[in-house]
Order: sequence, then structure tokens, then C-alpha cells
Amino acid sequence: MGHDPAELDNRLTRCERALFGDDDSSEGLSSRMHMTETTVSKIDASLNKITWMLITAVLIGLLNLVIHRPAGGAPSQSTSVITGEAGASAQAVEQKSHRLYLTTSDVASLEKISVREVQDMILSGEITPRPVKEGREYRIAADYRILPHSAVDCGNPPQ
Repeated sequence: MGHDPAELDNRLTRCERALFGDDDSSEGLSSRMHMTETTVSKIDASLNKITWMLITAVLIGLLNLVIHRPAGGAPSQSTSVITGEAGASAQAVEQKSHRLYLTTSDVASLEKISVREVQDMILSGEITPRPVKEGREYRIAADYRILPHSAVDCGNPPQ
């Protein structure tokens, strides 16, 4: 490495070409850095738009849940039951409500027995499908059946 002015001038020209490019400004580190900055700013703007769109979508979803509450909730009770009796009381109860479950008092009025007898039948497993106890009340399926006593039990006193 000498101090030849032509060699130094040649090196300086190569450095300038590397930094700024030839007459075409698309080459060189300076123009590449500018293109990178432009691309990064476009990506940043796109991410900003996507973020706001996501926030908006979440808010719209939440507002939709508040305005239109989902159907369902607590199951309602039904008194539409066919108990084998073709009486007017079963048809009247069926027309009044569309509940899926009955209470012990509903079954007692349909079967013309006391509420206590219905509770005893539940505890002894005579009602099928088996009623579910929620809180203080039993939920009895609208299509319940009362199982008949077996012939062995007939006439024998309960033990």
C-alpha cells in the first residue's frame, strides 16, 4: 500500500460506488437503506391497520353478545305429558305450557295423588326416567312413566 495518488483515487471511487452506486441510483448502500426504510414503514402501517381491525372485530363481537344474548340459559320446565290417561286435565296442562320438565306438584295434579306420594315414588325409583334434583325441586321428564308394582310385591305389606 503506497501513497500513490492514483491508487488512493481508485479506492475512493470504489468506496463511493459501494455507498452511492454508479450513475444508477438503485445500487449502493444508500439507496438500499432507503428502500429498506420504505418497506419497513409500509409493513408498520399494515400491521397498524390489522391491529385496529382486530380490535374493532372484538368490540363488535362483544356488542353483539350484549345486544343479542345467546338463547338457552336455564332449561324451562314442561307440563306436556301423556300419562296413559286421556282425561281433559292432561290435555289442558299440555296446552298451557311447552316445558320439558315437570315439578312434583305438576305430576301430583296429573296423577291425582299428593305431592308427598310423588316424592316417595321418586325415592323408591318408581318414576322413569329418573328425576333430577335441582336445589329443592325435582325435575321430572315430561315423558315420564310410573313403573307398575311387581306381582310379588302385591298384597305383601311393605317392610
